[in-house]
Amino acid sequence: MPYAANIVDLVARERNPKDAIPLGLLKVVLDLEPEHAIECERGKVAGLGHGAPFLCADERAAAIIQVVRMVYPKKYQWRFYEKTKRGWKRI
Repeated sequence: MPYAANIVDLVARERNPKDAIPLGLLKVVLDLEPEHAIECERGKVAGLGHGAPFLCADERAAAIIQVVRMVYPKKYQWRFYEKTKRGWKRI
């Protein structure tokens, strides 16, 4: 299953030194080109519900998300998405 990370969360956390390791892991494997952004949450203001897809294998993406979840265990603290049959689901 493909995975994506919320773009607004990435931009908002760039200034916090606590987020250096998660950002370092994510920036290497995310497609941050604006034309590749995915609308993961419909009905949000432009940009708030958009995600950047992972470029790496699904197993590696899931492992990176698990590492970030060790620091930020709640879904709303750092939003990630997983592609399902019905669309994108926040995980």
